[in-house]
Amino acid sequence: MTPFISKLSAICIKKKLIEPEDVPWFEYGVETRIATAISMIPFTLLAVRLSDIPTALAFLAIFKFLRARTSGYHANSFLGCISVSLILELLFLGVFLKQLNAVTFYLSNGISFTIIFFLAPFIHPNMNFSEEEILALRYSSKKRIMLTTLLALMCDFLNYTAVARGLTTGTAMAAFMLCLAYYIDWRKST
Repeated sequence: MTPFISKLSAICIKKKLIEPEDVPWFEYGVETRIATAISMIPFTLLAVRLSDIPTALAFLAIFKFLRARTSGYHANSFLGCISVSLILELLFLGVFLKQLNAVTFYLSNGISFTIIFFLAPFIHPNMNFSEEEILALRYSSKKRIMLTTLLALMCDFLNYTAVARGLTTGTAMAAFMLCLAYYIDWRKST
C-alpha cells in the first residue's frame, strides 16, 4: 500500500494539490482511510451474522459517528486494532445485544449518554491538539451523543426496534472504548 500512497503524494505535489511539507499528514490520512474501508468488510460481515441488516448498519454507523469525535482506546498497531475491535464487536453484538430489553435499553442509553457527555473526547498524549480543537471536539461529541440518544429513543418509540437496538449497542461500545482509554491511561500513570 505504501508505494501506491507515495505515488499518489507525488502526483498531488506535482499538481500543487498539497505542499511537500504536508506529505506526512496526507499519507497518514490516505492510509487510515484505506485501512478503514478495507477493515469494514469483516466488521460488516460479522455484524450482519450476529444480528440483522438494520441492526448491523445502525450499529456500525453510529459507532463510527460517535468514535470520530469521542476517540477512546487505540491499539498500538493496525492488526491490534482490528483484533480488539472484532473481539469487542463480538461481545457487544453477540452478548450485549441479546440482553437488551426495555429496562437495559433505557439504562444503557442513559449510562452511555452520561459517559460520553462528560468524558469525551479522550485526548491521547501523542495527539497535539490545541485548546480550541479540544473544545470543538468536546462540543461536537456532546451534540453527537444528544442526537444519537434522541434518535435511539425515537426509533424505539416508533417501533423501529432493530435500528434502536443497533444504535444503543453502537453507543454502548463507543462509551466502553472511551472508558477503556481512560482506564489504561490511569493505569499507566499509577
